[in-house]
Amino acid sequence: MPRLIREILAYAKLVLVIALGLAVLTIVLMNQGRKADVWLWEAQELPTLWLMAATTLVSIVLFWVLTKLRRMVVEVRQIRERRRHERETAEQREMARQLSEQERRIDAKLRKTLASNEAEDEPARPLR
Repeated sequence: MPRLIREILAYAKLVLVIALGLAVLTIVLMNQGRKADVWLWEAQELPTLWLMAATTLVSIVLFWVLTKLRRMVVEVRQIRERRRHERETAEQREMARQLSEQERRIDAKLRKTLASNEAEDEPARPLR
């Protein structure tokens, strides 16, 4: 079943590409001899096909630039997130080190207190 779906999608894409190709060919043939006034340059008529080609080229370049810009923004966000994560990890390690140091000092104090209590509780031994 999945193979059938993949084949259908492949043929649908092929039909779509052919339809787009025919649409482009139709547009080119219908606008072959036409000219247009361009508002950028007064009193200059340009062939419509050149305008379409320029528009296509500008659109492709703009799409490429925006895609690169978007990818760069995503990478910057990932770098910031990674740095934040590294900073938090370093803070957690520092807190764990401090906690370990506190536990070590508390244990030492408890041992010292227990040792002094045991020394006080022991009766004096007679000397022989």
